[in-house]
Amino acid sequence: MKKLTLFFLLCGYMLSAQTLIIDTLNTSKDAMIRKLGNTPDPLNYGSYPWENMHAWTNNGQAVVHRSLIDFNLNGISNPSLIDSAFLVLQVPPSGVQYSSGHHMATDNSCEVTTITAPWNEFQVSWVNQPSTDTSNKIIIPRSDSAYQAYRLDVTSMVQNMLNSPTATHGFYLKLLNESSYRRMVFASKESPYSHLAPILVVKQTIPPPPPPPTGNSIEISALQDAMIREYNQVGDSSNYGNYRWNNIQMMNLNGTLEKQRSLIQFDLSGIPATAPLDSAILELSMDRDLTAPLYTSGHIFSNGANSCIVRRIINPWQESTVNWFNQPSVAFQNTIYMASSVRAFQDYRLDVTNLVFDMLRYPSQNHGFYIQLQFESPDRRMVFASRENPDSTARPKLILYLPQGFELMEENSVFETAVYPNPSQGKLNVFIPAFSGGTYSIRFFNTMGQEITRRSLTDPNSKIDVQGELESGLHYYLILSSSGNKVGAGKVLIQ
Repeated sequence: MKKLTLFFLLCGYMLSAQTLIIDTLNTSKDAMIRKLGNTPDPLNYGSYPWENMHAWTNNGQAVVHRSLIDFNLNGISNPSLIDSAFLVLQVPPSGVQYSSGHHMATDNSCEVTTITAPWNEFQVSWVNQPSTDTSNKIIIPRSDSAYQAYRLDVTSMVQNMLNSPTATHGFYLKLLNESSYRRMVFASKESPYSHLAPILVVKQTIPPPPPPPTGNSIEISALQDAMIREYNQVGDSSNYGNYRWNNIQMMNLNGTLEKQRSLIQFDLSGIPATAPLDSAILELSMDRDLTAPLYTSGHIFSNGANSCIVRRIINPWQESTVNWFNQPSVAFQNTIYMASSVRAFQDYRLDVTNLVFDMLRYPSQNHGFYIQLQFESPDRRMVFASRENPDSTARPKLILYLPQGFELMEENSVFETAVYPNPSQGKLNVFIPAFSGGTYSIRFFNTMGQEITRRSLTDPNSKIDVQGELESGLHYYLILSSSGNKVGAGKVLIQ
């Protein structure tokens, strides 16, 4: 697979860049199958040098050829969303057979459908050919010339293949009209003209990492983390809670497969469920010590995409006892996709806002992040410093960004009441984390201590509009509970 990576600066955020990745995939397997008259041919043509869609006669007997082509899509950098995918088919200039190229005296249009069952390149035949799905089929139009190459837009088909990797197994090509005489013929991966073999060109734009939001922020260090592993397809009962790395990998070690996943948890107990977060960023950094005994080569993605998925852990676990067998369960909603690495030593800033909202909303099911490869086939790896790493600056961090003007209590770094944005045009949000029901009130005063206006508050997150009532300048506010107790006070600047 060839990979071309281009970077483009985004307007308005000069330090971030979106990445355009073009993956060119070579055929992983292909085969021709055929029928003689009404009799399926049981022979295999997996080494055939042509992709042949053919309706002809042989000694007066009708002959029909069809072709199957598959690509290894594990090499796609970011499978969750692609911009485009094109299947490129080319005609060899000469050969033992079919040197005349396409036969288009009659309409030789073909259709391409999705193969939905596994097949073996050197066993498949007309008799045992796999099933197909025609829902996203495309048409190859009638040839204009005998050696016409085709560049077919198969974006929808490939996206479906990426979304359902176990249920899709390549492309199935056949003539629309299989009555004699007509043909389309292309080089296969076994063609002596190997440079003309089918390729799949996939383009995708990887968005830039989220820019640091404005406003206040809370940086939380990992409470616990651990690596778990499966070795030789058997779960490992050992505990790796003191491991220096959070390692996510599938490697072939001299014929033995080793799978590793990682768990990370942060203490969110001081964050109210109704906290108005702007965003939440999970920072994962590489081990800065390149002389460390393991993983000095960093991320591995040369044999396929090392993209990962991040999910919310919903059961308790202990750093000192967790292993492959007692690992906790995860929730699948709001799964985060980590794009495949473009450098061996690459840090990640992941927008996990929706996952953190879920953690705050369901505190009994808030037990951290579970990270694994999206495609657990060798050889690929992501590796990051754990909280046990000697370099404290490289350890995992969760950064919560709050709206501009939102304040923190200095003594214990948890939320107090807040009025924001600050400064404001007069439309304000009032946040009361300890709201206990009933009707609260907020009162506004000028710098002389005179009350100007007040509003009733019936929700921990209330929106009020005091435009036209408060003049431009500094004002004080006082928040009272339904029983008249003071629960908050502060200043707000009206512009």
